[in-house]
Amino acid sequence: MSPALTAARARLTAVLGLAVAATSLQVTSPAPAAANTEGTHLVINEVSGGNGTGTASTDEYVELYNPTSETITFTGRIMYKSATGSQFSGQGPVTDFVVAPHGYWLVAGANYSGTATPDSRYSFDVSASTTAGGHVLLTGTTGTVTDPYLDPLKVDLVGWGTANKPETTAAPSHPAAGAALRRTNGLDTDNNSVDFVVATRSPRGSSTNGAVTLTKPTAKSFPIGTAITPFTLLAAGGLAPYTYAVSSGALPTGLTLGSTTGQISGTPTVARAAEDVTVRATDGNGDPVYSTFSVEVTPDVDPVAVTNPGSRSFTVGTAVTPFSLATSGGEAPYTYAVTGGSLPPGVELDEDSGEISGTPTAAAAAADVTVTATDAQGSTGATTFSVAVSRGTLTTATPTIDDTTPAVGDVLTAEPGVWAPAPVTLAYQWLSDSAEIADATDPSLTVTADLLDTEVSVRVTGSRAEYEPAVVTSATTSTVVEGQVAFTTSPAVTGTPAVGRTLTAGAGTTVPSNAVPSYQWRRDDVPIDGATDDAYTLVVDDLGPTSRSQ
Repeated sequence: MSPALTAARARLTAVLGLAVAATSLQVTSPAPAAANTEGTHLVINEVSGGNGTGTASTDEYVELYNPTSETITFTGRIMYKSATGSQFSGQGPVTDFVVAPHGYWLVAGANYSGTATPDSRYSFDVSASTTAGGHVLLTGTTGTVTDPYLDPLKVDLVGWGTANKPETTAAPSHPAAGAALRRTNGLDTDNNSVDFVVATRSPRGSSTNGAVTLTKPTAKSFPIGTAITPFTLLAAGGLAPYTYAVSSGALPTGLTLGSTTGQISGTPTVARAAEDVTVRATDGNGDPVYSTFSVEVTPDVDPVAVTNPGSRSFTVGTAVTPFSLATSGGEAPYTYAVTGGSLPPGVELDEDSGEISGTPTAAAAAADVTVTATDAQGSTGATTFSVAVSRGTLTTATPTIDDTTPAVGDVLTAEPGVWAPAPVTLAYQWLSDSAEIADATDPSLTVTADLLDTEVSVRVTGSRAEYEPAVVTSATTSTVVEGQVAFTTSPAVTGTPAVGRTLTAGAGTTVPSNAVPSYQWRRDDVPIDGATDDAYTLVVDDLGPTSRSQ
């Protein structure tokens, strides 16, 4: 098709598209070929004109065919030109006419008297064409046309014999009595010599409409070496009987298509991936319809099987010992996916190797997990197993006490050591002879008198979410002893040392500062009986000797 013709066809399609109405149809797309073999516009389907005698005839007609699955509404003309004439002239219908999907429209000459009822008539005389040749043009143009290839509204053209403006190459010379030029299979390759043959006249108009339909099978998959359950593509409409043939692609080796039944049967003998096959059904009028579906043949292999790994128990914080799901059958390689339940957080399935690994981060009760393996052909196998995750175990340390020989008044501090994994929350409880000391829950403890003669220890409890609590107790200290008071400022005695005068003893300062002083006055280092207050009044017996406070 020339560039100009291609553009013209595109514009005409746009014009016609405004009048297209949607219809329901079982028919699939026509088989692909060059030019407009898909069937996108009206075509000149059959031409008869006076047996090439050049005289008016009662059987002159032009049969139009709608090869699409949609209604086409058309306004235009049918024009005639002799083999070497300078322009196309004459006219056919000029008002809108509607051609049903896969339907016909018969435009007859003025003298037509055939049995098929014409839908409209034209005024020019195709019989003016002798056996030398001629042309018939279907166009949306209303005036004369000199060059059909420059006609922007050209729809279809047939030239026969010695025609000088055919589509590519002219069709055979105009046939003799009782015959016509008929399009093959309703297709338009834009080559008249390919598209038209000489055939017995069989004009059809809208009264014979009835689109041929053909059922469309679902995609088929057959195992190699096993006889298939026969299935049939059924043609309907048009004119029976029907014939069937594969028009593109090929059936798998071992399968056959019944040419008169449309049944496909047999035993596939060679494996193959899914491929499209197009079957053409042709009715008694020669009208074709197509149906395309895919067929695959699977190889003779064992089904995909995934070995069950058994129930699995993991622990939070502990890396899983990696394990793979052993797979057999089918065709490698395999891919893997969790298709039921879910693996615990932190644990993953490698989609290429089927290995399960990771470190769980949350505890979970036992639950089923399903893993599916898919082979290279899309076949699948699955296994289901149970997975549980227990709470983790903390790494602990034995706490120590910074002073293992405590005395009353000492401050003890617990050293917990390193606990993992961080962060770990630590709680403290101080013990006296293994019994809990009330309110002693800080990291430090001040030794009080009530702990005298007991052994002190500290219990540390560690906790973290998703882990079991851990409890560790330190070693005990030695027995708590009395505290030692040390004077930082020595006591001093004040007053006048004379009989009848009172001496006063100062307490001085001590460590610890809260030490409670006691007093004992002495005379020549001998305790004075009853002199135990911080003041002492001198008596006659004190003359001469030295008195002091202790």
